[in-house]
Amino acid sequence: AVVMAADNYKIRFTDAAKLLEYGFNNCSVYKDDDYEKLSEVKIIGGEKEYISGYVKDNFSYLSTDGSNLDCITKKYEYEDEIKAPIEKGDVIGCVEYYRNDEKIGEIEILANENIDKAGFKYTFMKVLKKILL
Repeated sequence: AVVMAADNYKIRFTDAAKLLEYGFNNCSVYKDDDYEKLSEVKIIGGEKEYISGYVKDNFSYLSTDGSNLDCITKKYEYEDEIKAPIEKGDVIGCVEYYRNDEKIGEIEILANENIDKAGFKYTFMKVLKKILL
């Protein structure tokens, strides 16, 4: 804590202690690093049918009102279908965070890999496999 323009060191020390006490009593941090429920997204016209994703950064939220953060929930949102080609790092969804039904933030879900658009050769081989099997 920094206190400026106080008359002497005793006042600075007292005010700094009050600021720190306020922070410890009223501020809390919510951190989320559990993203095991990530789903796959369907790809249209690609060399693969589905793509998985990852979260680049963990989510954190600072509460300054002194309330409990156990009421924070998260919701996974994905694109229904994504057209190929897809580059690694393209956004395929997001994780939204809510506190008492009020949205407090979100982080993006990114594609794990590059997926090329299906060409004639790939499509022909796929059809041929279905016919022969």
